[in-house]
Amino acid sequence: MWLSCTAAVHRTFAAVASPFQRCCGFTACAAADASEAPRIPKVHTSTVALIPPDDAWSVVQAARRSLGDRGLYRWPPHINLLYPFVPPERYPDALPRLASALRSIEPFELSLDALGCFGGRSRGVLYTYASAPDSLARLRQLQGALERAMPMCDDQRKAGGGSEFVPHMTLCHFSSREEAEEARDRLAASDAWRPTTFRVADDAVHVMRRAGDSGQPGAGSGIENHFV
Repeated sequence: MWLSCTAAVHRTFAAVASPFQRCCGFTACAAADASEAPRIPKVHTSTVALIPPDDAWSVVQAARRSLGDRGLYRWPPHINLLYPFVPPERYPDALPRLASALRSIEPFELSLDALGCFGGRSRGVLYTYASAPDSLARLRQLQGALERAMPMCDDQRKAGGGSEFVPHMTLCHFSSREEAEEARDRLAASDAWRPTTFRVADDAVHVMRRAGDSGQPGAGSGIENHFV
């Protein structure tokens, strides 16, 4: 079952003691120091993301399952901070820069308490987000620190059409915004959704790479996760 599998994977992230550990297709890796930011192409199979702790997964995963999210096995629940990101061969250059940027961030509480949609006639996305202004400000501070470390990775800040980062955690994709809004209303009225609150610290930020097309755990596919 996916929920128990992903929870076990995340516990491996949190308990990692050696430079590399593998569980269900995920790899965790530590980082060292470096200097100049690389100027290189970005890929859509690589991201810097905020991943919630174990006890926050159940609500999000239950909602994704109830919605029939096709990405359930492709990515764990996450908020993209820098996406697309650099390819894996550049991680040795990038990870130390990100680690340095995180030293300026104080831990904070984050409550994903609202549901929203974006898209249009041919695409729709249902997501959850933090409605509290302080939470939004803290997430923008976190994303800004990481972007300053990797200034070529500014897509997430520009994605909303403005100059500020709009953080969100995707729950499901749909063929139109109208379908996403209908699903939002059903989810809000169901037992599959409730707000979830968790603590964000530097160990919540990960660099992930999707290996293979399916993204499902197993040989030759899955997600590689690198501690920042």
